[in-house]
Amino acid sequence: MEENTVSNAFNSVNRGSYNFSFFKMNVNVFDELTNPEKLEPLPLSTFFHEYIHFLQDITTTFGLVNSCIVVDKMKFGNHYILNSKDDTFNVPISFVADPKIELNNQLQELYMGFPSPDIYRLEISSIERFESMIYIPDPFNKYAQVVKVNYKVGEKVYTFNLGGLHLSETMCHIAQNIFNPGIIHNDVPYRTAELVAIFIYDVIGNNPLFVFSLCEACLMHFHPGDAFYMMLQLMKEREFVPKNELDIYLFVYENINDADGSDLMFIYERQVVHAIYQLTGYFTTENYDNEKTWIFHVLEEGRKMRKETPFLLLSLLKEPTLYSISLKRIMLNVGTPLMQNLDGDCWFLKPYGLSHLNIQPDRLAALLEIHDSWILGKRECGLKRFCTKNLIGGTTDERCDKAPWSRCNPNEQLCSYAQFLKTWKLMGKEPTF
Repeated sequence: MEENTVSNAFNSVNRGSYNFSFFKMNVNVFDELTNPEKLEPLPLSTFFHEYIHFLQDITTTFGLVNSCIVVDKMKFGNHYILNSKDDTFNVPISFVADPKIELNNQLQELYMGFPSPDIYRLEISSIERFESMIYIPDPFNKYAQVVKVNYKVGEKVYTFNLGGLHLSETMCHIAQNIFNPGIIHNDVPYRTAELVAIFIYDVIGNNPLFVFSLCEACLMHFHPGDAFYMMLQLMKEREFVPKNELDIYLFVYENINDADGSDLMFIYERQVVHAIYQLTGYFTTENYDNEKTWIFHVLEEGRKMRKETPFLLLSLLKEPTLYSISLKRIMLNVGTPLMQNLDGDCWFLKPYGLSHLNIQPDRLAALLEIHDSWILGKRECGLKRFCTKNLIGGTTDERCDKAPWSRCNPNEQLCSYAQFLKTWKLMGKEPTF
């Protein structure tokens, strides 16, 4: 079976996008984003889609595990560059020199469901679960499971791994269609979980809110695609017929435990503590104390909301309107990620409890640009339009497009990108593509 092409993950058919672990969302309109209620129905629906991704990022085990792996990869990159004998280093950075980081990199792709195709209409021919080639050492001592979705295009059969990407996007697709019926997306990744559920156990698959609930519950597991598949098989075996959506959450929480017996909520709360440690670790001087406080607040408030309401995201779909009191309350508690429109204008709504702090969310966005340079081999900095309009005005130049690392110069004002390189003692280090 052949692997199809990689999709642009978490991209709502070019209407918007969200960058997991870096708290940045894009809505592809020219409107101001500070008051979503003033947006037209379609842009508002896209805003809702991307904001749900933000909540998946900060209130699920899957989102937090992914963030922690990203931080570990960045730490490795920093160490690799610092210890390079030359002032140049090769990108994309390889992780093979560190077995633990390489393992986490492989697990990240498995848990996400990468690489994923971009398919308008999905015709599933079979679904299978088996041991992957990824061995997880102590305390697990086992091979990670992989769920393969096999599908037909003409007479050819292709395959992709079911992962958190597909569950996350299916939730957003369903959420949009609750309030704006008729929103169309490609089947992969935006309807994948729904179609998998129909294929395995249509009692769940034929009810969009049941699918949404199963997706949300399974995102509380570090390997959502595997959890989703296993729960569907168990539901089918037991002929489980839920009376309502809450029965779905109860079923999943009662039937999934960690190897040590820990339940999903305990696993999640433990991951919150680790994610706070990891994400605040980017910021190594007191100049970033406000951003560290922001990250702590967002993840801790997210934990409180999730603990109080395990069906947190489903609750938004039970409201009579999209921009509901429940959504506004959540936005007061955790604020928003950095929000960018097509003009490069950016906005950020602070959590109500941090209204007194001067927080610079573009610093996390700058980390995204460094990540994409080191890990993906990207040259240009995607914050140029933002910096031109909001931060450093006319000091943006062609270096932002070709060599943003060269802006780390002691004789000029430093942008957020350059500030990190200076803080991490990487001034003068240049990537080789």
